[in-house]
Amino acid sequence: MSALPRQFFATALCLLTLSTVMAAEPSSGWPAIFEKTTQAVVRVQATTIQERESTTLDETFFGKRFPSRVKESKVGGSGFFIDNKGTLLTTQSAIGGAKVASVEIGGGKRYQAKVIATDELLDIALLQVDNLTSHGLSFGDSALLRVGAPVATVGFPYEMNQSFWVGVISAHAVPSPSFPGISYLQADIYTNRGQAGSPLLNEKGEVIGMLNSIYTSSGGYSGISLAHPSALLLRAIDELKAGKTYQRRYIGISGEVQWHPASDGTHETRQVMVLDVGIDSPASKAGIQPDDVIIQFNGVPVTSWDQFAGLVQMATPNIAVAIEIQRGASRLSVAVTPVLREHDTHGEE
Repeated sequence: MSALPRQFFATALCLLTLSTVMAAEPSSGWPAIFEKTTQAVVRVQATTIQERESTTLDETFFGKRFPSRVKESKVGGSGFFIDNKGTLLTTQSAIGGAKVASVEIGGGKRYQAKVIATDELLDIALLQVDNLTSHGLSFGDSALLRVGAPVATVGFPYEMNQSFWVGVISAHAVPSPSFPGISYLQADIYTNRGQAGSPLLNEKGEVIGMLNSIYTSSGGYSGISLAHPSALLLRAIDELKAGKTYQRRYIGISGEVQWHPASDGTHETRQVMVLDVGIDSPASKAGIQPDDVIIQFNGVPVTSWDQFAGLVQMATPNIAVAIEIQRGASRLSVAVTPVLREHDTHGEE
């Protein structure tokens, strides 16, 4: 069976021995960070209602139609305040299709929050608790994180109390299988059902990501936790507040990784080659052509198509970026202006 990400709230309960958990050496500052964040991180719970209408099949098999039936389902996760005005961020999975949710703050206080915006594809939701002076967390720059950097998270696993874990960043730019061009941060933080929506924190206590899913083939924790980076979260928050869902950045090319032998024949190098360029697309207007090899994007060396797609999605719309390409024996730099486009671009960036 291939490994596929699963949301924490849907993950089956698995008991793991402590010997299976790989965690970073605790920092002397972690206790202070936990104390700082305990009033900012919340448990989110909601009830979704599904109404089933009687159908002609009921009449065919049972000889009559039945009254409409209502089914309630409980969903939940974690979340955190992003300002002092009661605005909090969580996953869309934590609230389902509910319009209101119950929010429990560490220490046992519970409030009602209204859902103000969601993006189902990114699995992000904004909630609002009215008339509350909240303890909002500040955001750090996820682009500054290095592999091996220590991180921590606070959340509500299962039905347990608020808990704290530490780990390290184990990889950058892990591609999303459901949203091409969007990349996750990967951490080895131990995660369980109920922790989706928990903040991923750096050693300053700043939010550098939000836990979203795990990568597993068994349904249980396997050492790979995935988080939306703060750069994406901040952009998505702005767009959700403006009443929009996240829109893809688009320059109009498709490509793939190809291996090419070195000139001395001793090894092969990986290159990202342009396969096609959309008509009247930003890339076409900038002069990019099929068979061009992408070397850099705004000064960042490009080593894979997934990485390149992620760089495009992090670009600011309508602001030109420099893309360095190799065309035959010539190395060129072209200015390309990403634009906004709907989610589905069929493998193009």
